Amino acid sequence: MVDSDSDFKYLRGTKLLTSEEDIASKIVAGVDDFLLRKRTESVGSRSRYWKRDVSSITAFAESVQPNREVFVWPHAIHGEGTFEFLHRHLDW
Repeated sequence: MVDSDSDFKYLRGTKLLTSEEDIASKIVAGVDDFLLRKRTESVGSRSRYWKRDVSSITAFAESVQPNREVFVWPHAIHGEGTFEFLHRHLDW
């Protein structure tokens, strides 16, 4: 049985956030750190997805064309065609 409304204020095992710091700035800084780390980590795996032929300008352009198609709009990532897009580009 619930004794009062105060029983519903917090989830078990949590407490009220009472920081005097700018929480939004800390979140943004954390996201920035995460994205920079992921970008740095991605350098080593790029060759898995980008099969670049640097023997000539024409060969290079042709070799990266399949990757460039990923960025051609419109693809409806949030609507019709989402599953097909993910299946094609993420090996689903």
